[in-house]
Parts: sequence; C-alpha cells; structure tokens
Amino acid sequence: MSGPALFALPPEQRPIEAPAEQLALTADVVKQALRRHHPGDDQGSMVGQWTCIEEWRGIDLLALNAWQKADVIGYEVKISRSDLRRELLKPHKRADALARTTEFYLAVPDGLLMPEEIAYEEPEWAPEDFDRETCAGVEPFGPEYKRERWGYYGPITHPYGGRCHRSRSRRANVVTVPMPVVETMPDWLTQRDDETPESFRGRALQHFATAAGDHRVPCWTCGGKGYTAKSRVEREAPTCWVPADVGLVTISARGVRVVKRSPKRKDPKPIAVTRQQINDLVRWVSHRPDPRHRSVA
Repeated sequence: MSGPALFALPPEQRPIEAPAEQLALTADVVKQALRRHHPGDDQGSMVGQWTCIEEWRGIDLLALNAWQKADVIGYEVKISRSDLRRELLKPHKRADALARTTEFYLAVPDGLLMPEEIAYEEPEWAPEDFDRETCAGVEPFGPEYKRERWGYYGPITHPYGGRCHRSRSRRANVVTVPMPVVETMPDWLTQRDDETPESFRGRALQHFATAAGDHRVPCWTCGGKGYTAKSRVEREAPTCWVPADVGLVTISARGVRVVKRSPKRKDPKPIAVTRQQINDLVRWVSHRPDPRHRSVA
C-alpha cells in the first residue's frame, strides 16, 4: 500500500515507517492530511472544533478553530522545491494571508527541505533585497537601422534594439533586430501618368506593402533572463528555507508533524467583512457539490 491509500488508514493502522519512494504526495493528498490534522464534525451531533476551507483568498487551506480563541491557521501547500523557491522569493504574495491568520505554515512533504535549510535563521530582509537588477535592454541601433510602420496619423519610425521585454512564445526576454524587408505591391495597381517611379513606389508601399523587417531574438545584454544580477536574497540565502514569519509542517505516512512553530498574531484582520464575503465563506464551508452553493456573478 502506498501513496494516498496510506493516508486513508486510521492512524493506528498506518505503518510506522514507509520508504520515501512509496509516497506519491500530491497537493490533494497533503490537504487531506491537513484536514485530518484539524478534525471537524464527523457525527453531526455537535459543532466540530475545526472547519477547513480550501483556496480561500489565495490560501491553500484555512483551518478555523471554533473552541479556543477563534484561531485561524493558514497553510501554503508546496510539493516541489522549485515551486517553493518561487514562493519564497516573492514574500509580498503571502502578506495578505499573514494579516488574516493567527498562524501560517508552509506544508511540504517530509524530506523536501534539507536539515541545514530548516535550521537556517532568516535575517531581517529589506523589501529591496528581493529585487533583481533588471535588464536595461540594448542600446538602440543607428539611424540606418530604423523600421517604419504606418500609424493612424502617418508613418512612425521605431529604432531597433531598445527595451528588453518578455516574449511568451520564446519564453525569454527579447529585443527587436533588423531583418531583410520584403516589399509587395498588388498586380492591379498601376502607375499614373503624372507619377514618377519613385512616387508610385512610395504610394504603393504606403498602403499595400508588407514588410517582414523585424525579428525578436533573446536579449544579449541579459542572455534572455530579463535581469543582469540576482537579488541579495538569491545570493545569500539557501535554495529553500523557512521564513521567520511562518512555520513549517511536514507530511508523511505517519501524518502531519510541526517542525517549526509559526509566530502567533493576536489580532488578525477579519476574513469576512461584507455580507457578500460572509455568504461566500458559508458557501465554501458547506458541503459540495450543491447547485445552490454556486457563486453568483
């Protein structure tokens, strides 16, 4: 027995140890384990201690305590090191989640972080420590390398090179470079008697020419990365670590283990203020699927 089936067993029937290769931990399996860590009302006889909500305001799982001090515990689920690193390098993404919870944890499979990464004490970073040195692009080419496009009020001239920008198709930061121009004129267009060949060509190209005169290539200033220097955090911190403002829980075949306790916030922001937000909260908590619980645009 392996993977999700291990977590389906009661705690007393689960194996004490299970090889890491047998555990196929997905985000759903991790959330199921967190739900069992915060049990709610299973019998319907009374109000359960915990109520769990998934994907509420960008929080992967939110556990609400109805018995003691109205604790609100949030979890950010990460099952890969690359995804966790992207999250750590953007602390502003979890700022609202931290403000609305009394405790906030990273929930990861057991063994995802190295012991030295767990023991790493995060210094007090400044917001600018997370900023990379962005690429300034390529110096625009000389006047002989210019491209003309017909705008609403007439021809517009753009220099080649210039700003380094992201291209989704190439998955890199690119700049524009010149390519041979192909001029096309329709066969049915004829030269008037009062026109010179140069004026006829200009009139034709103004309205009917198609010019394949630019091409996007990876920016050679930054190598297509979009930045020329990494941030201070990327240079000094390990690949993954546990931020000082959150805690860490690990999930294995034995269940959920709190590795680092999260700092506790005494007065978080309310998770629901308006009537619409309260209705949304009730809809997320109630059993699904139910057509009456669908969100109304």
